[in-house]
Amino acid sequence: MTQFTQNTAMPSSLWQYWRGLSGWNFYFLVKFGLLWAGYLNFHP
Repeated sequence: MTQFTQNTAMPSSLWQYWRGLSGWNFYFLVKFGLLWAGYLNFHP
């Protein structure tokens, strides 16, 4: 049989990386929300 080991370090390191960019994450989520709502217009 094949042994399967689950690496639990990856999600925690990814979560720490995501949390480290919290200001940028909030900025881009708001920006995409405004674009989706039609408040930003990138067409000339």
